[in-house]
Amino acid sequence: MHKPFLTIQQQIKLLESRGMIIANSKTGEILQREGYYSIINGYKTPFLESPHADTFVNGTTFDHLYQLFTFDRDLRCLIFSAIIRAEAFLRTSCAYCFTEYHQNEPNAYLRAEHYNSSMSHQVSLLLHELKKIIQNNSSPESVGNRTKPYIRHCIEMHNGEVPLWVLSNDLTLGQMFWFFQTQKPEVRGAVAQLYTHVYNSSHKIHRTISAKKLDSIYRRIKEFRNICAHDERLYCARPHNNNATVFQLIKDLALVIPKSEYLELLKKIEILLHKIESGVPTHSREIIQAMGIPNMDDYLWWQEIARESKKYRQYLLDQKSKE
Repeated sequence: MHKPFLTIQQQIKLLESRGMIIANSKTGEILQREGYYSIINGYKTPFLESPHADTFVNGTTFDHLYQLFTFDRDLRCLIFSAIIRAEAFLRTSCAYCFTEYHQNEPNAYLRAEHYNSSMSHQVSLLLHELKKIIQNNSSPESVGNRTKPYIRHCIEMHNGEVPLWVLSNDLTLGQMFWFFQTQKPEVRGAVAQLYTHVYNSSHKIHRTISAKKLDSIYRRIKEFRNICAHDERLYCARPHNNNATVFQLIKDLALVIPKSEYLELLKKIEILLHKIESGVPTHSREIIQAMGIPNMDDYLWWQEIARESKKYRQYLLDQKSKE
């Protein structure tokens, strides 16, 4: 069915005909700047009378949708910033541990025998990508985004050798995660031990972070990174199953970014949650639950856990005494 072009004023009239209250004099300006589709189609669901209806619940204003739109945008910015830190940790950890196992062997990452033999197909595909990066930067004809000055410098100055800690800067998170997954158990274990050491050095309550746990964490991080990078709706996203919620991602990040930054992230998200509670009081509970957070008390309790507060440590002692 053909979708006719609508002027901004016609868009406003359409919203009013569907029961939306337009009280903000800047509605037209906002629609012009952000786009009808991004705001209305992206964030109307909580405010509809039913999932298949085009009419809004009585009392719904344009500001309600716009506040959810800006809430999600702010949430994306916070989450994306934390994901970048987690990505950097995976990059440096993999490069460090792999190189430690293969010292004095130039470009060891290009040799299939250094990878998990049970994943030969995935390894073959990964090596093709790594070799392509080297080739693109080796050819004098290659220009533009395919080349990186720091890689070309290594090739020219070090006889074609590009250390993994240099090459890894040109790998996407997906490629870096792929690299980690295809490593032999000893390298994967070394990476996990490094994560465990870094985490425990700044936490009172120690944990063991396994390679399998990192697989789970970074699979989620990779999927949510794509959502953030493409400016897609985040708060209610479920990338691969119902357990892949924003709240689960937030919990995952506790293990892979510095504690001080993590606590700051939690506080900023708390401020956003309170803002949506006051801005959209009739639907805030539904919005917060869509993130995987049962209620605000659960989120505040998670902050106690992350801070390793006296309250949480006493809770652990009480639980232990009941065993």
